[in-house]
Amino acid sequence: MIDIDDLNIVNYSHPNTTPLQNICRLPEKEAFALAAEMSQANPDTTAFYRMADFANYYPHRMKVDELLYSQFIALGGKPMEKHPLSFVLHGSQYLHDWFSGGHITKIPLREISAEHISFTLGDSMGVYKNEGKFEN
Repeated sequence: MIDIDDLNIVNYSHPNTTPLQNICRLPEKEAFALAAEMSQANPDTTAFYRMADFANYYPHRMKVDELLYSQFIALGGKPMEKHPLSFVLHGSQYLHDWFSGGHITKIPLREISAEHISFTLGDSMGVYKNEGKFEN
């Protein structure tokens, strides 16, 4: 039996970023400016490859966020934001490395209201792309 007191959700972010932020929560012009700044400042960093192609990434990210948001509401969820933050259950060395060993934010799952959290499989952008929900 799993004890919820033993479960944590973990968010990773690059050392050059502020933890628990989502670029899609910014006005579009600011989001594009920040994406350009971050991709130029970190050209060899895996975590920013999407920022280098932000004109392609941004509309897809917005579409996926809207789909996730509406599906979560349809299932009875009450999200606090339209653009979610991504966490993994218990953590992932792969993601820690992917974000260049940056910030780790760990939150006990028991502190999150069930109406404010949802779970998806893997990378939501990848899942929708692979299912043909959008091109490229």
